[in-house]
Amino acid sequence: MGSYRLLDLFCGAGGLSLGFERVGFKVVKAIDIDQHAVNTYNCNRGENVAEVLDVSKIDSKFIEQLGEIDGIIGGPPCQGFSTAGQRIIDDDRNKLYREYFRILEQIKPKFFLIENVTGILNFSKGLVKDDIIKRANNLGYSISHETVDTSEYGIPQVRKRVLFVGIKKELYHGDFIFPKGGKAPISIEDAIGDLPSLDKGEDNTTYIHPPRTAYQKYIRDGMIELHNHILSKHSEDTKRTISLVPEGGSIKDISEELRGGRNYNALLRKMDRKRPSLCIDTGHRTYFHYEEKRIPSTREVARLQSFPDSFIFTGPRNDQQKQVGNAVPPILAQIMAEAIKKYFSK
Repeated sequence: MGSYRLLDLFCGAGGLSLGFERVGFKVVKAIDIDQHAVNTYNCNRGENVAEVLDVSKIDSKFIEQLGEIDGIIGGPPCQGFSTAGQRIIDDDRNKLYREYFRILEQIKPKFFLIENVTGILNFSKGLVKDDIIKRANNLGYSISHETVDTSEYGIPQVRKRVLFVGIKKELYHGDFIFPKGGKAPISIEDAIGDLPSLDKGEDNTTYIHPPRTAYQKYIRDGMIELHNHILSKHSEDTKRTISLVPEGGSIKDISEELRGGRNYNALLRKMDRKRPSLCIDTGHRTYFHYEEKRIPSTREVARLQSFPDSFIFTGPRNDQQKQVGNAVPPILAQIMAEAIKKYFSK
């Protein structure tokens, strides 16, 4: 496969790219419409690999400038397919996977990978899933898909996603085998318990506590200075409510009287330190630290997504949280990259 040259569509902050790069692939161009995410992507590479661009504007001239591309990776925006959303068939976000295949048809790489929420499988009675398979087959690809839970792959988070892998038929030599999970769960405390306390005012720019687990040692990635670990401000009323919610519980576990008469549109939950995290989304405003009266910092949720501490998020803090929530966990990306590399090595 030569130099393993890739195009990353809907790249976000770059979790998918990071995992593939750690295995030896080279992302020659990455595309996203979010300026803050593109800034973070490029900040972590020291060069402007990512570009702010609407995928519908990618034309033959743009593609010619890329040179040879071995693979396309990416996750079309998933909010329209999410079971948490309205799942409207005409949602513009639900049409972006078609742009993915338009570009795939022009480039004709050796393989492609699509990551998305599991809701895409039964969305509109399976219409989108069937269309993805049909389009891949018509373009000359053998395609397989698998639903995975990231907590089974050494990631401290329960996050179910579906992965599609397409192999060009002339290079096909048997079904692509998705890597098996089954790893022991990593708890939230095992992932972030070594970070400085923000409620106690500990120095949040350095590692004042030694790593206590193998994951903490791995995720520090040799860093000395700590980034993105900043305290969020909450009202005293909010902090009081947080303190009343039991660890691993929700706002429903306390009486309406103790809630202070406030109605919460979202279900406020508190982390359970002994379990993997719930799915990290783009908000984090209703998922609170297991011990401190606050939402988790960007660094904490980044760790739960398996981003190394050497990966620095830029932009407004709310947007940093969005970047983390939208990302593909780098460890999962790396595991998939290794499996794809192994497939072609045969």
